[in-house]
Amino acid sequence: MFPNGMTWWEAFLLTGQPWWNWPGWGFRLFGAQHLLWLALCAILIPLLVKRYAKMPKGDPRRRRMLLVVGIFPQCSLALTNFLCASQGLYDSTRLPLYLCNVCELLILIDTLHPNIFCGECAFALSIACGAAALLFPGWHQCPAWNIMSVTGFAEHSCLVAFPLMRLASGEVKPRWQRIWMPLVTVVAYGCAIIPYNLAFGSNFGFIPDPMGTQPLEGIYQLLGNPSYTLLVFLCACAGIAGEYAIFELTLRKARQS
Repeated sequence: MFPNGMTWWEAFLLTGQPWWNWPGWGFRLFGAQHLLWLALCAILIPLLVKRYAKMPKGDPRRRRMLLVVGIFPQCSLALTNFLCASQGLYDSTRLPLYLCNVCELLILIDTLHPNIFCGECAFALSIACGAAALLFPGWHQCPAWNIMSVTGFAEHSCLVAFPLMRLASGEVKPRWQRIWMPLVTVVAYGCAIIPYNLAFGSNFGFIPDPMGTQPLEGIYQLLGNPSYTLLVFLCACAGIAGEYAIFELTLRKARQS
């Protein structure tokens, strides 16, 4: 039933690259399986946010809940990397150097040592990165029931839920005056990852080549480089500004009402 005579358990735990060589086992973007996962995430994230916001500030359960959501992405990453290594599949492409990994690190720091910088960056970057990964998962070549899909959707749901939990509870209050924090983070990431990718032939941040990742692949095919890379960074900066604008407008309407 499964490739190479594997059992279901072996297929469930098989990570990454082999699935790329077995067409037909992955799930279609916005197909039935993908939509089911999105529906589960759309239920889980608001539940976490609502539950956290309702808890009293001094309630120890609130702290434990934040710790679980904040630390889970690192545990998920450690698990999949361990499986990759044990299967002899770990290589340089598995290094945690994607922007989502940067967001996971910021969330971990904010969980252990809450601070304004990580709170602002989590609000501006983590929600967008997590949502983009859920909508256009880079693990869609794997079966929807595979460990990469399970951890991928759960991990990136936490990226969306964590800053929303902090936002809904009033623990984080983004301000226009602090928009430079996520902007500097994005620029610093780009300045570091572009030469790294060029030096080692990697593709972290989907730069300089989206490698089939939608919708970036369409932009890349249309513009090529360096226009593609420049547009990605401009869109990232515009997206950050848009998030702050939406938050400010929502805040004003809430005050007026």
